[in-house]
Amino acid sequence: MTSIDRRRLEDVLPELTGLVTRLVQAMEQRSAVLTHPELAALTGYKRAADQLRELHERGFSRAYVRAGVVVLERPHFEVVRRGAIEKPRFRVIPPVVKPRKPPRA
Repeated sequence: MTSIDRRRLEDVLPELTGLVTRLVQAMEQRSAVLTHPELAALTGYKRAADQLRELHERGFSRAYVRAGVVVLERPHFEVVRRGAIEKPRFRVIPPVVKPRKPPRA
């Protein structure tokens, strides 16, 4: 490698490094769901059941478990985080349906 080639490489290297960094950040932002490390940092828990309970308590009602992993869609996370959706103030308890008695013959 000649000194001219090395100088060109040294000039381009910082630009390429910045480009790669921006691409990685863009890819992370475009992920449709939060990653496991993001969920662990957000909730403080590693177990899926604990993460799900914590997310539901914080108002992330659309979080669910699929194949042992918590799934939280990024758009829902952003909306709740901005405060556009309020945390429910009470828990809705479904009504109890009594079974029908069979007609007498």
